[in-house]
Amino acid sequence: MSDRSLILDAGGVVVDVVLGEPHADVLPAGAVAVPYDDALAAQGVWMGWRQVDGTFVDPAAEAPSPVTVVAKVDFYRRCSDAEAVAIDAAFAAQPVRLRRIFDAAQTFRSDAEEWPLLVGAATQLFGAERAGELLAPAA
Repeated sequence: MSDRSLILDAGGVVVDVVLGEPHADVLPAGAVAVPYDDALAAQGVWMGWRQVDGTFVDPAAEAPSPVTVVAKVDFYRRCSDAEAVAIDAAFAAQPVRLRRIFDAAQTFRSDAEEWPLLVGAATQLFGAERAGELLAPAA
């Protein structure tokens, strides 16, 4: 029996190492405890590692997700006049702060917090296929 436990958050990431087995009522919401055995220690599993399908993955070994960058000028060049009008109408209904962010942006980036809104709006307005075409990175 291990004298330590790994605490995994809801996403399976090791966020803490504790002595013994913690009581379920002291774990953060969605977290689970896993015994930290000799095999995990030998593998080097520690803070930041992620459990994926029962196997621990070193965060240094995980490939970062590629970031999609779309120049705003390319986005609008791909739009028809009618699509551009629909986009402007959709953004006019957004809060001022968000409109200013999109107005000031030279690019749209998939790692920006506003990206899901842009993808959602384009998908709702034009369908998934056309949204993908409009938001594709430059070749």
